[in-house]
Parts: sequence; C-alpha cells; structure tokens
Amino acid sequence: MSQSASQGASQSLSVSQSQQSDSPSRSATPEATTPPPASKSGKIPRYQLRGLDGLRALAALAVLVYHVAPNWMPGGFMGVDVFFVLSGFLITAILAKEKHRTGKIRLGRFWAKRFRRLFPAVTLTVLVTVPLAALVNRDFLVGIGRQVIGSLTFTYNWLNIFFGQSYFDRANPQFLSNMWTLAVEQQFYLFWPLILLLVFRLRGRYRWIVPAALAGVSVAEMALMKAGHFDLTRIYEGTDTHAFGLMLGAMLAMMFPMALENTPHYLDKSTVKLRGGVAWLGMVGVLVSFLIIRDSDNFTYPWGVLAVSVLTIGIIQACMEEVSGVSGPGQVLVELLSWRPLVWLGLRSYSLYLWHWPVFVLVMGMAPRLPQWLSLVIISILSVLAAHLSYTFVENPMRRNGMVKTWQQWMGHFTKGWPLLKRNVFSLLVAVVLVAPLVVAMIVAPAKSSGAALVEQGQAFLKHQQSSSAPAMPGAEDSQGSAKTPPEKNPPEKPTTSKDSKASAKPSASQPPIQGSEVDIIGDSVTLASAPKLAAKLPGVNINAEVSRSSAAGLSIMRAMRDQGTLRPYLVFSLATNSTFRAQDGEQLMKEVPPTTKIVFVTGHGKPSQSWIEISNQTIYSLAGAYPDRVKVAAWDAAIAGHPELLAGDSVHPEPGGQDIYAQLIFDAIQQFTK
Repeated sequence: MSQSASQGASQSLSVSQSQQSDSPSRSATPEATTPPPASKSGKIPRYQLRGLDGLRALAALAVLVYHVAPNWMPGGFMGVDVFFVLSGFLITAILAKEKHRTGKIRLGRFWAKRFRRLFPAVTLTVLVTVPLAALVNRDFLVGIGRQVIGSLTFTYNWLNIFFGQSYFDRANPQFLSNMWTLAVEQQFYLFWPLILLLVFRLRGRYRWIVPAALAGVSVAEMALMKAGHFDLTRIYEGTDTHAFGLMLGAMLAMMFPMALENTPHYLDKSTVKLRGGVAWLGMVGVLVSFLIIRDSDNFTYPWGVLAVSVLTIGIIQACMEEVSGVSGPGQVLVELLSWRPLVWLGLRSYSLYLWHWPVFVLVMGMAPRLPQWLSLVIISILSVLAAHLSYTFVENPMRRNGMVKTWQQWMGHFTKGWPLLKRNVFSLLVAVVLVAPLVVAMIVAPAKSSGAALVEQGQAFLKHQQSSSAPAMPGAEDSQGSAKTPPEKNPPEKPTTSKDSKASAKPSASQPPIQGSEVDIIGDSVTLASAPKLAAKLPGVNINAEVSRSSAAGLSIMRAMRDQGTLRPYLVFSLATNSTFRAQDGEQLMKEVPPTTKIVFVTGHGKPSQSWIEISNQTIYSLAGAYPDRVKVAAWDAAIAGHPELLAGDSVHPEPGGQDIYAQLIFDAIQQFTK
C-alpha cells in the first residue's frame, strides 16, 4: 500500500469568510444570496473550517503505521479514502464558492494553483530519495524511470496498471509506490471542474445527484471487477474504480453549498445533537476500520472502502460552523480534532505522506533487522522532519510566490550584485547539480531485481514443464503459474543442502515414500523461485504458484481443485509471505479441505517490518498442534534465518543454495506422514 488525497487541498483549509446571512434557511443556492463585501484593504476576511486538519493528520498517521507495522493497524491504508473524501469535499466547496461570488470558475487559475501546490513537494521528494536508493540497494531502482515519470506527470497509477506492476507485492515493493494516490487526485482536479461547469447549470437542489450518481457508478465498477477477478491493482488504483470517495465528498459539498461560510447558528438543538452524534459515529467507525479491515479481505473492495468514505462524510458535516459553532457533541469532537499538535501535523500531512514511504524503504534497506517498534519510531521521526522542512522551505514559499519567483529568490541569495548572464549561468548549473544524481540513478537502474530474476527463472521452468508434459499429460496446466512436473526416469541428484536443513525422513519399511505425483503445492513467489529444486526433489509434483499470492487466494484455489476432483492426497500450503494467515483462516481451511488430505504448511521468512509473517507462522504452529495427524510444518523461517547470504537482495527470495534448503524441508515434512 497507500494517502495524499485531501492533502493537496490543504491550501483550501483557510477560505474566505462571507458576510453572515440573516436568513434562517440553508436551502437557498449560493447564487441566491449576495456575495459579501471585501474589507477596506480589498481582501475578504479568511475563515478556517476547523477539525479538518486534525482529521487529515490522523489519516496520515494511519497510513504510516500501516506501512511500517501493519499488524498494529492493518486497516491504516484506509487513510487514503479519508483523504479522498476530504479532497472531493474541499475542492468542490471552493469551486462552488468561487462560482457564487464571481459568477464563474477561473479554470486556468485553479489548475495553476493546484499544480503549484502539488508539484514542488513531489519533485523535491523524488530528487532526494531516488539517488539515496541507488546508494542503499540498486534493487530499489527497478522500474524507477517509469515511476519518476508517473510521479511528475501525475499518471503513476495508469502507468503502473499498464505495465502490470502489483501494488500489493510486498516482497518487491516499488520505491515510489505511494505516488498513485497523488495521480488520482490530480486527475480529479483536472476533470472535475469541467464537469462542475455543467453541474452548475442545474438547479441547486438537484446538483448533489450528479456526484452521487458518479459515486454509484464507481462503486459498481469496483464491485463488478472484483467479482470478475480482475487484477487487484487495476481495481484499487484505477481512477474510475476508486473515485467514489472523491465523488461522495463532492456530493456533500453540493448538499451544503454554504459549507465554507461562517454562517449563523440557526439549527435547533436536537438537530445539532443528532449531527454531532453522527460525527462521533463516523469517527469511531473510521478508527475501528483502521484496526480491523485488511487489504486482503474480499469485503474491502468496494464495501470496506465505501463504508470508510461514508463514515468520513459523517465527520466532515460536523466541522461546518452550524454544528461546530454550537455547544454539543459535534463541537466537542471538532475541538479534539483542533488540538494544536494534530493541526500542525495536518498542515504537513501532504509532505508526510510523500516522504514516509521512501523513507520506510530506505531505512529497512539499511537496517532490515530493526525491531518493529524501533523502526516505527525512526521512520516517523525522519518522515515528520523531512515533511516539516519541505513544507517550510519549499511548499509554502512556492505556493505563495510561485515556483519561478521562489527559485529566483533562492538564487538571489548567492548571486546578489552579479550580472544577469552570470546569475543565469549559476542558476542553470545549480539546477544541473540537483537533477544529475536523479538522472544517474535512472541510468544505473537494473532491469529487474535479484529476487525478480530468480522468480522469472522459476516461471520459465514451470512454463517449459507445462509445454513438454502437455502431449503425455493433458490438462497439465491447471491455472496461471500451475504445472504438473513429469516424473523423472532416473532419480534426481541429491541437491546441496545447508547443515541447518533437517535430514531426509526415513520412511518405515512397511510404507513407501510419498511420491511427487501425490503432492499439490500452492505457493507464492518463493515457491516459484524454488520450482526447479522442488520438481527435482518431488518428480511429478503439481506446483501452483504466483507472485504476490495471498493465503485467501490459496484457499480459493484449494476449493477449485477440490470441487474439480483434482486435489491430491498431500497439499503443501506455502503462503505466509504476502498476507496475514490468521487463526480463523487456518480453521476455515481445515474445515473445507477433505479430511483425508494431509497438509504441510510452510512458514514464511522476511523482514521484521513484514509483521504479518510472524502472525502467519504462529497460526501454522497452532494448526500443527491442533491437528497433529493431518498437519506438518516445514520450518523455512528457522532454516534460512541463519543464512541471509542465501537470499536475494530483498531478503525474501532464495538463491540456489536457499532453494535446496526450501525443497528439502518440504520433502522432509511430507515424508513425516509415513512415520
């Protein structure tokens, strides 16, 4: 995962204050009232909608914790949907307010302000972090040219989808992965004002129907794509499928056209209490969702995302002056969200979101064995510091004065009194020095990571096995990444194994060893990388493996094999690397697998930050204790932990020596059923 959505609209937190209306009704459209007069200085007094900065800060922190310690906050990625709703609401409300006051929307001015708000911070993040990645681990630079272009042109999500990159590949995360949300947001800023020009032609009371309908279409599209088993990255990162949070925020702004006005407090007490109660319900619901919703749950897409978006609407509506300005539960909540540290962090949340992910990748690349709590502390401090410096010295100056003028002011500190030509040459040289490390990093970027190269070798091996065995074995290919390896005529040579690998099990004389033709393996990219060694150790084994596969996907594959009658007597389940294999997931698997099927669970190995692996391993050992006759464990984590040199640069995928250990462990675990 996930995040910048409403942060790009942080400039809009301070909006012009209108003259208070004497009308007790809010049903009138913005155009129905007279625009407020400006002050003597010609400027309209500024009015700040309280509470939104605090909400933004909580969402940003949730995303940060989710990435660094996902077991503590598995639903923290939902912070991006909080941002989307905030952004949709604020941007629509600002444009509606401009239309009310001036009778038109100055699109060029709006787009220039959005670009000036977003682009400098993105550019700074890319210029600093990408060269650092080249120094820490060149594997981080795979695909970095496409990622940089996507980040700077706000097309990251569609480039990611087009090139088939997985947002959910935790073993090989993309260095600028978080930029997808920025792209969605900027695309919204580009197209939504054009749609609004048409929406404003409708009567005020009907305008909210348009964003509501668009939200419904987006939700339906995500649901249909999920039901149709489309690629999850396409479902999650697509602007069309993930736009409903933005549209729901826009709907709220259309329903309350005076939301950004400091209006009189005309609501009766019961309504104020009701709306305040709704806000508290929304706040509690969002916080609970951060703790319980998981990115691997089918419910999440779209229903979990939709639920958080709706709950966020409930919070925002209480931040309006008509509720927050009157004593009641809504005012209490807004006061809490207006706590100064939260406001301070909320103002910097856009930068915090931009920096936290590359900082996380860099820190874990330099110190992969850091305890989770310590990595969270270090990454949080570094990210907040970087965000503050970016906000103070780059974002604010360029937002207020413009990018060109700010750059000229910076250069002016060093070239005061110089001739114009000399100043221009100096500015050009400084720009080249700043950009050169990024260009070098993009040039030296490898075509694929060391781990990906190993996985591709395994994929090529399985593909070759599928094609070579097809004439003699119809239906050898069960699904993507699945192949039945033909039995070998001669016994394979014994692979080299680590001294930590268990000795081969010795089956009793009365029971022959279990053959590969009796075994199914459902696995992920670690299994893919080890496919040649598995086929050599267990000739005839059926290997069904795919990159970034979750345990939930593995359960679905088992069901399909069971229903088709192709499930073999022994099942190897090696899916602890990419997602949390919870106790309830394990019990569900044990209930659904045929009682005669014996299962070998393979423990996962990864970095301490991949905390879901530890949880999955605990589940595996618990199942082995609860079902000793049906479950055995291949302790991959214990066997490889002392040999990091046998792993690729991602500390996940095994090199050939590690593959020997992996295959031997699975073989030994299977043979335990003969004892």
